[in-house]
Amino acid sequence: MSLGRCFLGISRLLFGPRPSTLVLLRHGEREDYMAEKAGRGAAWISASARPWDPPLAPNGRQQAQSAATRLRQVLTAAQLPPPSRIFTSPLVRAVETADWVAEEFGVDSLFVEEGLTESAYEQWMRQWAVPGANSDWGGPPSCGMPKVQSRAERSVQGTPVRHEELRPEALEGLQALLLTAAELKEAGWRRVDENYASYVPVRGKGYRWGHFEFQEEVIQRCCAAVLRLLERHPQETLVFVSHGGPTQYCFKELSGQKYRGSSGMCAMSVLSRKGQEPWQVLLANDASHAKVYAHGEETTI
Repeated sequence: MSLGRCFLGISRLLFGPRPSTLVLLRHGEREDYMAEKAGRGAAWISASARPWDPPLAPNGRQQAQSAATRLRQVLTAAQLPPPSRIFTSPLVRAVETADWVAEEFGVDSLFVEEGLTESAYEQWMRQWAVPGANSDWGGPPSCGMPKVQSRAERSVQGTPVRHEELRPEALEGLQALLLTAAELKEAGWRRVDENYASYVPVRGKGYRWGHFEFQEEVIQRCCAAVLRLLERHPQETLVFVSHGGPTQYCFKELSGQKYRGSSGMCAMSVLSRKGQEPWQVLLANDASHAKVYAHGEETTI
């Protein structure tokens, strides 16, 4: 039994019902982003077997560790219990970040929740799928999205690309892009629970090149995953490790506030409530704990 679940059981006996606490955590700095900052993004993409699924860079691991330490400080100051369960996007950068949090709090298992995965936008696929891709969000200048975008997200179109020029995985879509929990376990992530089934699966949604996800769909499935898991595990501290857009969308939908704070890699929000009271925001999209490890201009995508 993890330390968080043990604490939860004892506190219920001694003090009665505890608050429900929600942690939204963005992953740390990515290997490909660091390569792109150094002018080697295109080389990194072309050499990678899975360019859409980069691991954390060395400084990203430092950011993840600092986020775990910061989370302990925030929870302790608010007299809230440590995490009992940690849910993560299936993309490796999120799994690795989640693993650092699990290490900090002695949590035995990581649950891979597909509803927390990256937004399957055209901008995301142009990071790695188009000719000359260099990990820049929206694609490289030669084959990217317009820098000035209209307010209507779905009306924005990038430079046309012939299918034969794309990475074939973009045409296969999320079914080919996302590792299963069993595959992550086999790859060495020992804490991953290979028997966990996602509350909001996305692999079968058909998102692929030419059938991209819209923002409202991302918001719906991310919030659905978080809310269902909160209902399933009330009065616990749950950590959700995801990506820039999804963590901000969930924060805004649950708190009723626009996200604020320093943003950036390993940005973290912490919310708590008793019963059905409104969520109390203890930390809002803040990444000040990770800034010292940015090592150059940090993306705020």
